[in-house]
Amino acid sequence: MSTTIATTASNGHRSSRFSSSFKWGALGFGTSAIALAALKNNVFGEEAKSNTSTLIPAAPPTEEEMAKLLEEDNVSSKPHSMLGKVGLVLYNYLIEPLFVFRRFIVLALIFGPVILSIPLLFLGPPVTTKTSSGDVVQGERRGALWWYSFLVAQMGRAGPTFVKLGQWAGSRRDLFPDALCDKFAKLHSNNDPHAFRYTKKVLEHAFQKPFDEIFESFEHKAVGVGAVGQVYKAVVRSELLPASYFEAKHQQESHMPEAAQRIGEELALMYEHDEARRPTAAVAIKVLHPNVRRTIRHDIRIMRFFANLINILPGMEWVSLPEEVQQFSTLMFSQLDLRHEANNLARFERNFAKRNSAISFPRPLLEFCSKDVLVEELIEAVPLKYFLEMGGLDYDERIADLGLDAFLVRNVC
Repeated sequence: MSTTIATTASNGHRSSRFSSSFKWGALGFGTSAIALAALKNNVFGEEAKSNTSTLIPAAPPTEEEMAKLLEEDNVSSKPHSMLGKVGLVLYNYLIEPLFVFRRFIVLALIFGPVILSIPLLFLGPPVTTKTSSGDVVQGERRGALWWYSFLVAQMGRAGPTFVKLGQWAGSRRDLFPDALCDKFAKLHSNNDPHAFRYTKKVLEHAFQKPFDEIFESFEHKAVGVGAVGQVYKAVVRSELLPASYFEAKHQQESHMPEAAQRIGEELALMYEHDEARRPTAAVAIKVLHPNVRRTIRHDIRIMRFFANLINILPGMEWVSLPEEVQQFSTLMFSQLDLRHEANNLARFERNFAKRNSAISFPRPLLEFCSKDVLVEELIEAVPLKYFLEMGGLDYDERIADLGLDAFLVRNVC
């Protein structure tokens, strides 16, 4: 009898503990579900609805506006209902920190070996090179060069934020060794292309039409995959394109003063390419990767935390890491709204509209550009790097004149 009572009591105790654990688990799961549902319906839902009314690109954001995006968590409007406010608080102070911590663990696994291998910077003999004049120059140690390559490879694996960070750092020879900057300059994204079904969904939302009613043809395989998005080739149905899209890019009559026009002709800045350039229905389409904003937002938060932490150390104030992170975050978030890029293309076209030159910029289809989609004229061309690799050809002077003309128009006119 006593054994039966003890067994029953033990089972009851275990049942009570299981019931308590189940209640706490259900409470946590329910809280998360409420937060996500409320946030989706009251915040992200409003943002999704507003996308259709913001397809025409807004004015280019200022640095202050871009900096605020990090604090606003990419939320366009505040919820008005009590459930929405509760969901927003739970998301910002519970769920979002968990996502950031998870991202931190991933980055720690990627960059942990890089930190542990720092002693390799001091190993190996220096690598010597000869200059064109025959002088011998002593460079970095072999261990340092290997470590630089390892760092760049890991940054490529870490995702879009660190790919862009490496490319940006490659231009900061005032902060990093030349050998490291050279390797940063060759950094490319290791991203796999996102699924075509995501691209199809985004384009249908941008055009407000079924996919088959938008394009005459569409190459499903992306022609290029970058850190934040990928690019496709397509031909848009002509009935969807506004008549203004087919207008000539360059005005036939020059409005420059006669003296300026004569000087331009004498300097060979005005070429025989004076025919009207008109876009066709062939377009290039850039689509942002899914969740790229959230990933970059989390990375920027982590970078800002460690920048402030390092800035506390004696002697590190002169590096100004928090300011550098702020500048980099502004650069990153400006690339996450493709309307900004569309505005820049339209502005370049306006600046060069009165010049009958060979310089041409892809014309954006502003009616169908949004935060996630950039639709622009497809221009088949040869990359400049091929001319640079050949070198010493008749094209050099002509390309240099075109570049100088473009530079002066951009910065003086």
